[in-house]
Amino acid sequence: MKKYPKYKSSNISWIGEIPEHWALNKLSHHFRKIGSGITPTAGNQEYYLNGEYNWLQTGDLNDGIVDSTSKKITLKALQDFPTLRFYNADSLVIAMYGATIGRIGLLNIRTT
Repeated sequence: MKKYPKYKSSNISWIGEIPEHWALNKLSHHFRKIGSGITPTAGNQEYYLNGEYNWLQTGDLNDGIVDSTSKKITLKALQDFPTLRFYNADSLVIAMYGATIGRIGLLNIRTT
């Protein structure tokens, strides 16, 4: 069942046709802040033991609302890795690499 009067090819085989008035745009044109993450050294317990700051991993993405993270990091991790950024609740997150590529989540929490 089609909802729009005219359609055109998306030129992407798995998408097929799209409404004629739709346009293709880069995601960066629609979001203020785009960035990728960094992983504090996994073997260093100073970065994780008794952590108090949410740290999002792509495995936490469930194609839905993200209410919690499976790991937390410490203040020391934040101090030693200044490129760690916080993303606020209501941020859209997308896995860009690896086995979880393409998974998305809408943050319901503030997280790195």
